[in-house]
Amino acid sequence: LAALQGWPSRACKEGWVAFQTSCYLLSSTTATWSKAEQQCLSHAAHLVVVNGVEELVRFMSKISEITYKYWIGLVERAHEGEWSWVDGTDYDKTPK
Repeated sequence: LAALQGWPSRACKEGWVAFQTSCYLLSSTTATWSKAEQQCLSHAAHLVVVNGVEELVRFMSKISEITYKYWIGLVERAHEGEWSWVDGTDYDKTPK
């Protein structure tokens, strides 16, 4: 699941889904987490980063339609239990 953030939703590429100022791509390609993030980077995007409750609700409504496994942009860093988003946002600062 790729996300282009800060992209005008009216300018989303074909096949991408617009929400607020982001565009999302639901991909059914099988890949490891690292390969999935590399694929996103090739589109100038990242695996999805959930920045707020409204975005989480929207994300959950989209993934409820998915029947295959998917990756998001949350990663455990060098220290066990220390999580952050691929864009560098600290997970502990994510609204819940």
